[in-house]
Amino acid sequence: MTANRQNRPSGFTLLELLVVVSIIVVSAGMMLAYSSTSDMAVTVNSAAREVSSLLRSARQDAIQSGRQVLVARSGSTILAYRDEDGSLGEKTAGDVTLIEQRLVRKVLFKMTDGSDVVQWIGFTNKGYLICSSGRPTASLEFCVEDPDSAGDCEAEKAFAKVDLSVIGMPKLTFSLYSD
Repeated sequence: MTANRQNRPSGFTLLELLVVVSIIVVSAGMMLAYSSTSDMAVTVNSAAREVSSLLRSARQDAIQSGRQVLVARSGSTILAYRDEDGSLGEKTAGDVTLIEQRLVRKVLFKMTDGSDVVQWIGFTNKGYLICSSGRPTASLEFCVEDPDSAGDCEAEKAFAKVDLSVIGMPKLTFSLYSD
């Protein structure tokens, strides 16, 4: 008895190989897109945590020193300084710098009082919030730099936000990036 075997070479057809390669390419593309978005979110959330910590330190210094402490931004740098001369504004020669922190290059943030951009926020010697606009609330919104924008965060693109109420305690919230 002889077995009737076909002389068929072993291996895969071209069609089978193309299907497998297509699946691998699509999967890799999806993972790459997910990881770049999550990397940006981690970077922005980390910056927001650092600034939230800076705000807590500034508030604590205001209470301990009995002097107002102001927090201002310059580009991607945030500066906390003790307002020794009571000028409530730009840092002057008599003011003491407490913390100067530069955020990651691609992270932008803006300070607002709920509707308008403000120049500085600060804390009284009792730890209460003060704001250059005179309103009793402030927010700091963090986002990844968008080449199409004018170098400013847009609310719908914010990854993270630090809200401050009149009592001055920072509240950190995170949101997902949306195009």
